[in-house]
Amino acid sequence: MLNRRLYIFLFMIFMPVLTLAQVEILEVGRLWETLGGSRHPSGYREKWLRWPGGHEDTQRVPGGMRTNSTGAYLWILIKDYRDFFDEQFAFYEPSSPVDCVILPDYDVTKTVRAHRTPTTVIDAAGNRQANIVEDLGYNFRENENIISDEKIVEYTFNSNGMIVKSTYYAWANPYHKDYIIRVVKIYNTGNTDCDPSDLEEDAKRIDDIYVGYYSMILHPNGKGDGQASYEDTGTLDGYIDYYGADPGDSLRVIYGFDGDDPKVPGDDRGDPFPQQRDNDDNYDPKDLYSAGELVSAMYCGYGVLHAAKSSKDHSNDFSQPYSTGWGDWSTAAGWLKEDKYIYIFANGKEKHMPHPDTNLPPVRNQQSAWMGMGPYSMEPDDSLQFVFVHAAGGPLIQKCKEIGQKWLNGEISDQQKNDFIAGSRDSLFKVVGRAQWNWNHRLSKGLSIPMSPLPPKNFVVESRKRHIKLSWDSSPSSSTATYRIYRKEGDYHGDMELIAEIPATQTQYEDREINLGVAYFYSITAVTDGSENNDPANYGKPLESSPFYTRSTYPARPYRGSLSTLDSVRVVPNPFNLAQASKWPGEWDRITFTNLTTHCTIRVFSVAGDLVKTLFHHDDSAYEHWSPILTDENLFPSAGLYLYHITDESSGHTTTGKFAIIR
Repeated sequence: MLNRRLYIFLFMIFMPVLTLAQVEILEVGRLWETLGGSRHPSGYREKWLRWPGGHEDTQRVPGGMRTNSTGAYLWILIKDYRDFFDEQFAFYEPSSPVDCVILPDYDVTKTVRAHRTPTTVIDAAGNRQANIVEDLGYNFRENENIISDEKIVEYTFNSNGMIVKSTYYAWANPYHKDYIIRVVKIYNTGNTDCDPSDLEEDAKRIDDIYVGYYSMILHPNGKGDGQASYEDTGTLDGYIDYYGADPGDSLRVIYGFDGDDPKVPGDDRGDPFPQQRDNDDNYDPKDLYSAGELVSAMYCGYGVLHAAKSSKDHSNDFSQPYSTGWGDWSTAAGWLKEDKYIYIFANGKEKHMPHPDTNLPPVRNQQSAWMGMGPYSMEPDDSLQFVFVHAAGGPLIQKCKEIGQKWLNGEISDQQKNDFIAGSRDSLFKVVGRAQWNWNHRLSKGLSIPMSPLPPKNFVVESRKRHIKLSWDSSPSSSTATYRIYRKEGDYHGDMELIAEIPATQTQYEDREINLGVAYFYSITAVTDGSENNDPANYGKPLESSPFYTRSTYPARPYRGSLSTLDSVRVVPNPFNLAQASKWPGEWDRITFTNLTTHCTIRVFSVAGDLVKTLFHHDDSAYEHWSPILTDENLFPSAGLYLYHITDESSGHTTTGKFAIIR
């Protein structure tokens, strides 16, 4: 009983009492993960594994997500488990192959090395807008001394008397940012509900335990798929393979990659964004994808870094996983029932899935994957430990655009395109290999890999005349040697361009190589000189903080100063055509009035004389933006000719003009 009381004490001390949605998200590295059905301020939700980070799905840019999996679910399956609880668990039939039921309540705690501080954007009128950040609290903590940049601890309680503790680790280190490590510990305590302070039954020996790891959809960009395969044919078209069952295999990883959908004309491996959208008639400027871009060129998967030999011997059992398999994602809900157990035993077939023949079309709708570990027995107060890696590898988006355009233009062949995509397998294995090294040599020993410096804080991006001013608080890390400043036109999603690297003694920067009126977004990182990096894989190379910690999510626009008269007012673009790419990068729904005075009122009328929109301009900029283009009643203005009337509030002078909207 002493051990059981110790379990209770530890769980009561270290478990939180509240669950906050924001703590269920890891987004410090290039691989992002949402643990539960939480909603993030940027817009994405559900149990999604995303790579590369920075492509949130939003209403403004709906084509931006690259979702590689619907998450990893843990099964606990028990054979011949005899029910000794009350009737609420009556479906535990003697000798039936059933799994435990995970109760709905769970608790999550997130700890970070650095707390995101607001990034503030100041427009020409002096208005301030700051990105949403997580609030520190009991479930969300800051601790510079943790051994990863972000750590999440999650508890679930199982009706058969087990408590499962999952600890997720994620890093900003540039050489370890494409994977997340999940350490799972299963305790046989006898607790049957979500209150570990009151044990309903004495813990009992449990035999024939199997642990399953399951992904409902394991596919590069399985939720987006370039809108080519999935939306046009209603099916997914990828392959799933397992590396680790053959002699000489050095890793254990189940992974998914894209194939050629026979229902899509031509070779669509890698899901090149539909060719039919490479002309103005079919181009949707709201989409982040560009014609020809390979939107499913990555490989993604889940690996086993450590599986206990038994509940008494926690050393690594290289004969695990016991089985691997794949199946129909559309019936995945059925696997939440007793037939999970059948799948663990591979329906009497070979324990490990056969390697797919990539010369044949992919088996349609076979995108779910799982692996099973077992069998195990657990005495009261025993525990089991498993360590998994969630990983992705492949070319980044800019390279996918470059190769996709070359393929679309006929500059490279289908085979060259496919060879380029196939190289992502090596990238994935390199990522998993780094995770294995991390676990073997650092994390399992309570040690940290070389850590990136802490990011600078309180980043301010200010719109100015003909430039944008950036300022920030210094990084708290003494190892910081320089700051890197990144920029992107139009939106903050995806890859940003490095525009400057400046000494750590500097906390301001003026960006002047920019176009007036264009929306710009920025990120700033802290970088070391590499002298403290003793990782054998990249010894002596600089380490960089996460670009997502200090990133602007509101636009800053350099402007020309206001004029003294309204004699040269223009409307840009004119005509406005929603079906064509905007003059303003990333801002497909924007009309701008230019050459304004400091204080003026703009009224837009239909040709029938009805007032459509009123805009008030009060700043030192020569621009006023009508975005989104909605009437005062929040309706879309119809296509046609419109008149504007502008009054300078200081002099009373007026000007008029016209513009057209084409929809």
